[in-house]
Amino acid sequence: NTIWADYGLVSRVFYVAPTGTDSLNSGTTVNSPFLTIKYACDYINADWANRAPATIFVTAGKYSEATPISIPPQTTIVGDELRSVTIEPNNGLEANNMFYVSNGGGVRNLTLQGLVGSLSGVNAYGTKRPTSCAFISLDPGTGPGDTSVHITTRSPYVQNVTTFGTRCVGIKIDGSLHNAGNKSIVA
Repeated sequence: NTIWADYGLVSRVFYVAPTGTDSLNSGTTVNSPFLTIKYACDYINADWANRAPATIFVTAGKYSEATPISIPPQTTIVGDELRSVTIEPNNGLEANNMFYVSNGGGVRNLTLQGLVGSLSGVNAYGTKRPTSCAFISLDPGTGPGDTSVHITTRSPYVQNVTTFGTRCVGIKIDGSLHNAGNKSIVA
């Protein structure tokens, strides 16, 4: 009876589970996962040249995260299954964006919940629009000229993601965040 743990270390594949530990000695096997998605993303970003392209597998469970989370370029977060992986912001962070995506990244098979935004005043059409927080947004980096977050070769890909929030946006593509490259997310 073969299980994933039998294969040991797999290069550039990282694991997150509710039973994990956020430490430099974790994350590389399913038996020793990271605890949070944010730590996994920060870990890859800290040595991107040697740790990406990467896949972060998130096992079934509910995750409370410090948001926003910048997903590294060419890195995809993949949940076990759409309804078995739920991610929400830590208390007090409900008005933040949840995930920032950049070149060649992806988000798959997750339920995202818990964002609470605000609405604009009534516009000319008699409607109000969300003015803050999105579950997935282009990464603003350090500003419009930050080429490390520009979409240059492949748009971020979002697949099988469900969102539950109040006065917020599922996916936000704000072209003013980047002054070059493509300004796109594929969903």
